[in-house]
Amino acid sequence: MKNALGKMKGTTVLFIPPGNAGRVSPRSILLILLGALVLSGCSLNNDNDTEDDPPYVAPIDAATPVIGTQPAAASIYNWGNPVTPLSVRAGKTDAGTLSYQWYSNATESTAGATPITGNGNGNTYTPPTPAASPNNVDTFYYVVVTNTNTSATGAQTASAQSSFAKVTFTNTPVTHAAPPTITAQPVGDETYAPGDAATPLTVTAATNDSGTLLYQWFSNTANNTSEGNPVGTNAASFTPPTTNSGTLYYYVVVINTNTAVNGNQTASVTSSTVAITVNPKTITITDIPAEAAGTYYLVYLRVSGSDVPVAASTGGPIGAGVTSLTGTMKTITLSGNTFTLGDDWTGSGSYHIGLIGASKPIVSANQNFLFRVELPVTSLNSNKTVSYNDFAESDDDDEELRPWNSCHLRINNLPAYAEGMYYVAYLIDPEKGVPVAGYKGGPISAGTDGGLPLLVETLKTLSRNWDDFTFGDNWGERGGSYTIGIIFDYGEIGSFDKTDWGASSSGLISWSTTDYNSVDYSSFTEDRVTPAPITAAIAGKTGSGTAADPYVVTVAGMPLPVALGAIYSGIITDIPTGFISLNLDSCTGTSVGYTNRITDAEKARFVSITLPATVSVITDGFKDADWYSGAFSSFTGLKSINAPGVITVGDHAFSGLTSLETVSLPTASAFGDYTFIRCTSLKTVSLPAATTFEDLTFYGCTSLKTVSLPAATTFGEETFRLHQPYHSEPPGGNYLRRLYIRGLQ
Repeated sequence: MKNALGKMKGTTVLFIPPGNAGRVSPRSILLILLGALVLSGCSLNNDNDTEDDPPYVAPIDAATPVIGTQPAAASIYNWGNPVTPLSVRAGKTDAGTLSYQWYSNATESTAGATPITGNGNGNTYTPPTPAASPNNVDTFYYVVVTNTNTSATGAQTASAQSSFAKVTFTNTPVTHAAPPTITAQPVGDETYAPGDAATPLTVTAATNDSGTLLYQWFSNTANNTSEGNPVGTNAASFTPPTTNSGTLYYYVVVINTNTAVNGNQTASVTSSTVAITVNPKTITITDIPAEAAGTYYLVYLRVSGSDVPVAASTGGPIGAGVTSLTGTMKTITLSGNTFTLGDDWTGSGSYHIGLIGASKPIVSANQNFLFRVELPVTSLNSNKTVSYNDFAESDDDDEELRPWNSCHLRINNLPAYAEGMYYVAYLIDPEKGVPVAGYKGGPISAGTDGGLPLLVETLKTLSRNWDDFTFGDNWGERGGSYTIGIIFDYGEIGSFDKTDWGASSSGLISWSTTDYNSVDYSSFTEDRVTPAPITAAIAGKTGSGTAADPYVVTVAGMPLPVALGAIYSGIITDIPTGFISLNLDSCTGTSVGYTNRITDAEKARFVSITLPATVSVITDGFKDADWYSGAFSSFTGLKSINAPGVITVGDHAFSGLTSLETVSLPTASAFGDYTFIRCTSLKTVSLPAATTFEDLTFYGCTSLKTVSLPAATTFGEETFRLHQPYHSEPPGGNYLRRLYIRGLQ
């Protein structure tokens, strides 16, 4: 299905000077673009939902400090010689403040350690020299680094402890590793745009002993080398990232390690800092036409498949003679019909770039606009410059603009059983009784929140040749009232006689003053049509319809799961009474699931169902009010089910099937929660391939006596709790008599 921007052949640009703004319909393209269309009784925010508690927001704790450089593990000195300060270098990932507390102890333990006062509260600490000449006297030191963030909504402090540092004084002469020397500092304070390739930072260092040099780079939000987060690897160069805007300071600690000396085997030196600035991302549009003078503008970015911008910038009025516009892209937030711009946008990837012009500052979704143009998908990994002429010449078959010289229809709140269906929506002339315009699409897929998307398309002229039809150019006629119709089918629709069901609006919808209308599917009246394969199956049924001799209906060639609801409803409609044995082994598809196309009472008329061998999944059920509805829930008359190819059986698949006696699942290996809950007639179960069971698989199966699971390895909680309610004792005789499991882990 096309997204809400609609579809046209070739992109056209309509520019209306500010003085002619009144000629443009008050319905704005941005109503869809920003997802803020004003509808009667419809809002982006579910303000009428007072029954649910506010969503729980987890508190955010202060970030735990990250110690990038530990104090030297061991150092040794001759009495009276200078002592190298112990130091740590720590960073944090939030806006907190770091503090330090050093401790000393006679053993390598925190137990009994003494906090050091005076000079023991910085990131460095110089141990004191003993007053007398000692020999091999050890003292252990460590530091606790604490991050304090008063903005945190949870714990406002978090701490990290360093490793231990052993300091030894001896009378034996010692030799230390030589401190390295930096002969060339990192240089190049640079400024980049987001996504630009940065020039690597490089340091040159040397040592005058036989040691080996190691490198650790750091980044810091402040221009100092006492704190920082470790970045990069052990290398003399580091390439700073340019993903996020802002300024970071980089430096490197060069460490000389010499294991040949008997004193301190490491020594280090710290470089100077280098500032790397990443400016916010901008979009420049050149070749702005002279007619744009005096207009206000909004530049936006959106991804394919979504009509909600991810970033935008505004400005205006455009001055006379101005031929280019440069906007700093900001994050965008919607609130009803209004939108606000926030922080600098630092994203990258592929986006549509759009430009909107208006006679007033653009602050709302339902105000008049003079023009809108848009580029097809373009890569946006750094600052971008495009020509206004490129907008006008864009011709992207997949993502074209909705033109102004047309009308648009939106259908809200599609029924759940429309998922997977193809559709044709159309307008019917009430005087002639024929459709004059419409659009088509499909299959309809569920959105990320589980709901179905809105149908919003540009209406096209519709021509009929008996039941066949074709669409032409954009339909832009206004000034009349029409009935809205829509038809659905399990395959692409090219004829009005190939439909599963249809629906039409209960009243006339006026297009006299607007190019845009929105209607709710709940106001439609449905007219079911049984597809030909189902009609043929019903005509070939056998049996008398009694419980002992049910009607046997064999359906062939229908795709599952999309046509499952149509199969059920078509059979129930054309066979209004009697019991039914349904054979679907000649249908296609890989899964089946829940459908609400027929009532619970109608589901109870099915006594057996056979699925095709291609179906490998029975999907999970869902919670409806106080009960979970599975794929075959409410089929309370179902006595047997045959699923020869199913491997995965979802949650609640057969829940509440009180008549179920026989289950054939020879290949099923994984079973979800409550699979057979309250199947009170089930006495014997053999699942030769089953390996895994979730919780309470056979809960409430009060007649179950024998279970064979030769391949089972994994069970959830209380898989075999047969009695109910949960806390009751089972009635006399209601116990599992035989359980066969081989290879149980």
